[in-house]
Amino acid sequence: MSLAANTNTSPMAGQHKLKREKLLMCGYNTLSQHDVKCLVQYCSQSDSGIVERVLLASLFTGRSFEDLARNDVEIRYIAGTDFGALFSSLSFPKWNKNCSEDKAASSGNLRPFVILPRDIIESLEAASGQSTDVLIEEAIELLKTLNRATQSRLTLIRIKQYLKMQAAKCSLTQAEVHWISNTPLKEHGGNSYLSMSGAELAQKHYPFINALMKIAQLPQFEIESVLNNRIMLPAMGSNFRVPELKIKIAIEKLKKTIKKLQRFDTQDHWKLFNCYTYYTVVVLNMCTGHRPSRKYYGKLENFDLSRRVVLVNDKENRESARVLPLNESAFIQFTFYLSFLEAFVTKIQYIYPTEADILRRTLKGETPLFHLRINTGLKSFSHSAAMSSDIPTIKARGNWNRHWIRSAIALWVDIKPSAIDAFMGHENLLDESFSSYSSLDMSDMRHIADALNDELELMSVARLEVTL
Repeated sequence: MSLAANTNTSPMAGQHKLKREKLLMCGYNTLSQHDVKCLVQYCSQSDSGIVERVLLASLFTGRSFEDLARNDVEIRYIAGTDFGALFSSLSFPKWNKNCSEDKAASSGNLRPFVILPRDIIESLEAASGQSTDVLIEEAIELLKTLNRATQSRLTLIRIKQYLKMQAAKCSLTQAEVHWISNTPLKEHGGNSYLSMSGAELAQKHYPFINALMKIAQLPQFEIESVLNNRIMLPAMGSNFRVPELKIKIAIEKLKKTIKKLQRFDTQDHWKLFNCYTYYTVVVLNMCTGHRPSRKYYGKLENFDLSRRVVLVNDKENRESARVLPLNESAFIQFTFYLSFLEAFVTKIQYIYPTEADILRRTLKGETPLFHLRINTGLKSFSHSAAMSSDIPTIKARGNWNRHWIRSAIALWVDIKPSAIDAFMGHENLLDESFSSYSSLDMSDMRHIADALNDELELMSVARLEVTL
């Protein structure tokens, strides 16, 4: 590398390192409890004006003062209560063909909203009729005066960022924080897959708000009166996933079919093979997020059972692979399947010698790992082949498992969003997940794998052993 190259890159690397050190160690961009106490006490006084209430809204929601003061903010009073709704401007993807029996566009959910005290909603309404620039100047001067008087360090940016910095402590996921703060959706972000009612979000949001009120030694908000209001009950957010009930029903039907076929009747042994292969691939897919592919999981050499990891290479148009941990469900189901395959080869070796030879070579790592018998021959496993076979399947798009994973782990508090992107193989531009500055390691990947294992158990997707 030339001296010129060193001169150009070293300052950039140094600045980047300094930025990360400040973010991770110094906490320069957040507020102390003293700062929060001073702000909430001052802005909650009965004679507080518009600017003070908008500052509270910024602290409560993580939205910028400027956005809250604009005249296009959407609010609604909730009749019969002391609260109102502040809506987001987020738009969500719609899954137009999520099921083969439902070709029509799925119904859209409401846009996310948060509930805020009525006096704050009234101030947001009043602010929309005034100059945003003037309100911002007044807010900056107010904070300067308050800082001098109370030895605090309040700024508009720090107030806005406080929710994000404290989210995990208050059991809010980053996906939920993005909803509350009206943060634009990333293409693959977990907030794109989240779906819940206004009441559910309020029950997670208000512990954070009441924690601020407690710091300020002020009465906490009672929201029970508003939770059963009709505005709070419909689903909001994304419908970009297959309903879990549909998955559970389909898997239960598949398991019942496998149980009936275990007698190894001569007429049905290939159907048993296809059903059990499909079941195993489904479990692995729900644990790894494998994309639809013509050769699911490649050959046996891609599995390292001693380390419990798998190499996933599921982008056939270019070289792109990731090493993922196998959780308990995936590992046990896969070992069950290998044992089944060995016994199956022994059963059919004289009846179907050609197919037995292919499966024998599969166990040696010479041919693709998963096959289905379609018509009169073995084909490499694919989503389209499974859909055309005479077995119970999950009637959904081939990447339904990826949508399920995103929606499932969007509600886990202590999983890093960047780790989810790395796990799913989402190489986002300007994302440090894949750079030399990344702090991710295999423990972050295993944390996601273990979370998916828990989600499978909640859905009763058990490890299934078939003996012949």
